[in-house]
Amino acid sequence: MERKNKRQHDLTLVLFIGKKIEEFWGPSKRLLGDMNFLKSLQSYDKDNIPPPIIKTIRQKYTTNPEFDPDKIKTASTAAEGLCKWVVAMESYDK
Repeated sequence: MERKNKRQHDLTLVLFIGKKIEEFWGPSKRLLGDMNFLKSLQSYDKDNIPPPIIKTIRQKYTTNPEFDPDKIKTASTAAEGLCKWVVAMESYDK
C-alpha cells in the first residue's frame, strides 16, 4: 500500500472508527507524532469518503451531544481540532 494511502487509511480507522478498534491511543499517538499528519488532513480525499464511514460518523458521532468541539476542547485542543475536521467532512458530504 502506498504510504499516502496507508496514512489516509489509518486516519479513516482511527478518526472515523470505520473498523472497530479497541485500543486507539497507540495508533493515535503515532498519527499525531507524524510530521505529515496535518498535511494528510488537508489533502484528505473528501470527495470519496466511503458511504459506510459517513454512515458511522452520522450515527455515532455527529448525533452525539458530547461530540462537540466546545466540550472536547476542555480535554484537548488537538482533539477539538480533529472534532471540527470530522464535522466539516460530514457536512461537506451532505
